[in-house]
Amino acid sequence: MVGSDLKMRSDSRLLIEDAEAYYEALNRQQVNTEDTAKIKALETSVLNQPANSDAVKSALDGKSGIMTVNNYLGKSVISAYAPLDIRGVDWAIISEIDQAEIFQPIATFAQRVLISAAGLVFLITLLSLWLARSFLKPVNLLGEGFRRLAKGNKEVSVPVLADDELGELAKAFNHMVKKNRKTSDLVFQKTQETESLLLNMFPESVAKRLKRGISTIADEAESVTVVFANILNFQKLTEDFKPKKAVEILNEIVSALDEATEAHGIEKIKTTGSEYLAVSGLSVARLDHSKRVIDFSVEAIRIVNQVSRAKGIELQIRIGVHSGSVMAGTVGRQRLIYDVWGETVASAHYVQSVAKPDSIFVSKTVANSLIDIYEFEPEGEITVRNGDRLSVMRVKI
Repeated sequence: MVGSDLKMRSDSRLLIEDAEAYYEALNRQQVNTEDTAKIKALETSVLNQPANSDAVKSALDGKSGIMTVNNYLGKSVISAYAPLDIRGVDWAIISEIDQAEIFQPIATFAQRVLISAAGLVFLITLLSLWLARSFLKPVNLLGEGFRRLAKGNKEVSVPVLADDELGELAKAFNHMVKKNRKTSDLVFQKTQETESLLLNMFPESVAKRLKRGISTIADEAESVTVVFANILNFQKLTEDFKPKKAVEILNEIVSALDEATEAHGIEKIKTTGSEYLAVSGLSVARLDHSKRVIDFSVEAIRIVNQVSRAKGIELQIRIGVHSGSVMAGTVGRQRLIYDVWGETVASAHYVQSVAKPDSIFVSKTVANSLIDIYEFEPEGEITVRNGDRLSVMRVKI
């Protein structure tokens, strides 16, 4: 498998079977010495081995087919290629077979002809050898089939040469290989579905740790920006429309907000009813986390207004933003969730609760960090959870 950067996403078969021969092939191909050093250090060709044959480029262009090319090790191969249709992944899958292996039966046939010509002198002896070879051929084919299967060739099959016991054994072998291939494909499909589900439910950094088997995750960040967005009039929407229609509208808005968080480098934490919680600077430290959140908030107002006009409804959104330190981690066992806590989160919620419709209210901490980029208007003070007074300002948009 090859990514859009023309780097392999699966280990080279030759690296696994014969590392020395693999490195010699890299030297012959004059592969970048830095890439070769990385492969040796990490003992893997994933993300390090260039693979830029015409078959790879055609597959990344969305095409599929078969062609003869020189592969990443400089060998002439017949290559079957196709793009991988997986959400969020721009990869290609390439299956190659060496031309020498393809023409092996022809070479074998030529050898037999030569032996037959020479065997005119020793006709009786060669005839006996040929008969013995004929009897053993089905067994040899089965043995070769098992060897190729053990090496990971899931497309292997053996010809059924007779209707005797050896023929039945060959049929059983082909059926076993077919069933094994279907099982492997199903396992791969389920693995991809699980990965996609994790990425939909959790931030990417959290999903990667969960895939590695880390079930208890606890993070702490000293400087992040938290944003609470509350979609107003949603209760009236549920009264005016059937539940399915109301949920579809809310899902359309939330999906658009999810895309906006990704575009602005913000991590969505959760949605609770009509509230949307996101953080910038948590898993990935960012110097401009406050600016990213304000940019996202401006787009969030545009999204809600656009959906309201398109659906002929009256929805509005109010947004509260605050910066500070937070704790984050996974909670639960049967229904695992990733959440954030701390005074910063609570204060952001308080700021959102006093915000006006279609406006962005921020704490003075956020306003001070962005005073050269945005204009702010004082909106008074509020009392937060710990009893402190917090100055609140509105972003002029």
